[in-house]
Amino acid sequence: MAAVNLSMSNQSKAATRIICWNCQEIVCQFGNCSSCHKLLPQPQEIDPFTLLGVEPSIDVDFETLEKNYLKLIHQFHPDQFITKSQTEKTIAQSYSAQINNAYKALKCPFSSSKLLFSMVFGQALDDIPDPAPVLLEIFELNEKRMYLTSIIQAQNFVHEIETKIDTAVGEYDAAITQKDQLKAAHFLKTFLYLFKLHQDVQQNLLNPSFDQAT
Repeated sequence: MAAVNLSMSNQSKAATRIICWNCQEIVCQFGNCSSCHKLLPQPQEIDPFTLLGVEPSIDVDFETLEKNYLKLIHQFHPDQFITKSQTEKTIAQSYSAQINNAYKALKCPFSSSKLLFSMVFGQALDDIPDPAPVLLEIFELNEKRMYLTSIIQAQNFVHEIETKIDTAVGEYDAAITQKDQLKAAHFLKTFLYLFKLHQDVQQNLLNPSFDQAT
């Protein structure tokens, strides 16, 4: 699915000016100072998507996320700075904490999608009431789930949920493009409910009480 355009975030990354704590040079980069090569503090305003180098999307590229996370956490792990100054050790610890927090936020579809929504619209998803159609759809699906009695029925139900998830994600992408906050909230909440339901039913497939027959 299409990535969300967050050009303001990317521009802020490129335009951020940092004064090196050691040589006082004004630099426009992250990591090490281009002049004295000391480790520079990471600007706190960098969002997790930018920090870990993944496209802002409801569907995070987990392969890229994992690869970039492992590279960064190795590069800035405090153990790499044992022989460095106390200032650099402290900065490295801050880097590691920021990288770990960003990774935790992005590897979970619930937190990453809510984060993306707040970045695009400047409002927390949880502050927007659940639309009645969303609640009705989830109620009906949960009721249908209660009457699943066989593995085949559960598998068909999982397929139905997956189709609905794809639809919700497509509608969400369209709403983001249109900057339609209410529509985006509607379909993101739908996606989150469906995702949780999908997880629950998948777990139920491991339940030996299900009959093998249709």
